[in-house]
Amino acid sequence: MKRLYNIILAVLPLLGPTLHCSIPVRELSISKEEHFSDSLHKSGLTGPSSYNQIQVLTRGNETFQSLHYRISQASSSVFFSAYIFQTDSTGKRLMDLLKRKASEGLDVRLMLDAWGSIYFEKEMEEDLRQSGVRIQYFRPFEILRPYRHLLRNHRRLIVIDGQYALTGGFAIQDVWADLYDFQVQDLQVWIQGPLVQEMESLFIRDWCLAAENEDSLCDLDSSSLAMETIPSPDSRRPRNSLPDPNSPCNSFRQGCTGLSSILPTSEFDNPSANYNFYLGAISRSKHRIWMVTPYFIPDARFLAELNQACERGVDVRLVMASSESIQEFPVNYVRNPYVEALLRMGARVYVYESGFLHSKASLFDENLSLIGTSNLDRRSFNYNHELDIVSYDIRTNDALATVFLRYMDSSRELTREELESRSLAVRLLELFWWPLIPQL
Repeated sequence: MKRLYNIILAVLPLLGPTLHCSIPVRELSISKEEHFSDSLHKSGLTGPSSYNQIQVLTRGNETFQSLHYRISQASSSVFFSAYIFQTDSTGKRLMDLLKRKASEGLDVRLMLDAWGSIYFEKEMEEDLRQSGVRIQYFRPFEILRPYRHLLRNHRRLIVIDGQYALTGGFAIQDVWADLYDFQVQDLQVWIQGPLVQEMESLFIRDWCLAAENEDSLCDLDSSSLAMETIPSPDSRRPRNSLPDPNSPCNSFRQGCTGLSSILPTSEFDNPSANYNFYLGAISRSKHRIWMVTPYFIPDARFLAELNQACERGVDVRLVMASSESIQEFPVNYVRNPYVEALLRMGARVYVYESGFLHSKASLFDENLSLIGTSNLDRRSFNYNHELDIVSYDIRTNDALATVFLRYMDSSRELTREELESRSLAVRLLELFWWPLIPQL
């Protein structure tokens, strides 16, 4: 039976896009003299690299405290895009703040993914609208086009006064604000610098897509909203208002100024950008590839690149959420063959057991990092609108490595023998849920 199971898993990827997503691949041509950031930008994967101040947030309470403070200090605009927005105590506190800023005359806009925020109460929505908050839903469910729900806006993006931007994996929910004993581990970043302009333009494009361009905000020339036309003045120099990149800093407190770029992914103007970034970053790594994600459902090309990295002697590690903490239970089954493949390569795999690990970040060697909203699964690679920040700064990389090691200390390391000895019932469930992989 085990041999038959392995044969089926080997054949399934050949059956076509019905069971196995076809992800468009863009090859990166990288010369030794060229900085990786230039190659990413020329390939169309990222925006131009520039110096920005990046502060890494690791706790829910500090994320929401800093968010409340910066919104309360806003003087012109608050653009707020959320995937999950619950109308619990955390959500209501934020809604009260948004209503207050709208009543002060600020341009306050709230964009919600219609699927992720399905429990957003109608009464709260009307209360916000009456206070002057403008609201848009991304792809509401339509009975005649039910498969539209496959493409979701998974971005978490908040831009304040065009000066500060926040992104990461957080949800607007009590459990993310550390109000329960059950802990959610997540990573966010505050951004100051030229990237904020790009992130604001990204919000405007998403807003106009949801509004079908029927909004005064969409009257701008569409070319001015294109990522490749966004100016990045003195991109290789920090702005005068930012700390010197060579000055001492703490990535967890005030943040560090370093070279970075935006990596937006969407079906319309940058399909599978996150996936192609990973292929390029994995192929150029020489020392380490550390990945943290709640969900791990890659494809054969992704695994092949990781296998080649292991053969080069690269330290490949994966930290993922435990089965007990994942609500989408089919994920617990379909990920097993991929995790087993990683272990056979010689990679190390950890299961986080001190709550729900929802962080989405990766490290490549000592100076390349990715942090944002993308999971390592087909939905993030092939369908969702995602937003990640690419950092080329060694200090940000070192700070994230500290966080990753803390995750590993709170995890159980899986063994190849453990995966290979799973029961026949589990293997049958893996095959049963396998056709859903493109939607997971």
